[in-house]
Amino acid sequence: RIGIAHAVISSTGNGGYIGELIGFLKRNFTESMGEILKNKLESLALKVAATYEGYYESDLGELALDIAIDINMTPYVIEVNVNKPGIIYYEFDVAQHAIPYAIYLAENNQNINEYKEGFND
Repeated sequence: RIGIAHAVISSTGNGGYIGELIGFLKRNFTESMGEILKNKLESLALKVAATYEGYYESDLGELALDIAIDINMTPYVIEVNVNKPGIIYYEFDVAQHAIPYAIYLAENNQNINEYKEGFND
């Protein structure tokens, strides 16, 4: 979900919209500045995910980040939602990835715990 400039709270009801990061970057930044910001956002998201996974005994399925970007293109985390995307149209995207993966596991007779154990060796 992408908010409107200078809004404290942005939702689709007050001018915000649902869109992809790349489209947002292309509309608001030059190509080079957009690439810099994309890298900053990806790095921030990975750091937040790693930090939050340390608080839970099991792996997290999803994180939803509310991020503000200042005039200097510095991103700030406002809020982190764990295991719920907060976007009403997101369920289809999740299913598109989860269903093929479940089919793959079933066809290969693999258990997710066996898969994860291979990474702990």
